[in-house]
Amino acid sequence: MTVVPSSPGNEPPNLLSKLLSIAFSLGIAFGTGFGYGYAKYITAHPPMQLIGRVEYERLQQGMSTFQVEALLGSGVETQSSPTEVTYTWKNQDKSEITIVFKNGYLYNKKQSGLK
Repeated sequence: MTVVPSSPGNEPPNLLSKLLSIAFSLGIAFGTGFGYGYAKYITAHPPMQLIGRVEYERLQQGMSTFQVEALLGSGVETQSSPTEVTYTWKNQDKSEITIVFKNGYLYNKKQSGLK
């Protein structure tokens, strides 16, 4: 009987390498899925930002929508017409800022209950 020496590339896969391969594949599959689910959760549930009187006082007539959102984050559109859009930013304590944009620029602002 002749024994042929095996070369490193011709060895049959052993149980450990099969298990590692499966674990790696599952890790990639589930890791990607968990990442996707986490990203969807974060997008759907942004952290509640506390907006106060300081931020309100920084708002100036003529600021663009982009400038206001840089300061306050994204608001909720509550009214819209061809030339005016109204957005509201609310805190958990029900205090809020309401801003009217005319042609994309801050036209009017009001607040309720800010500290």
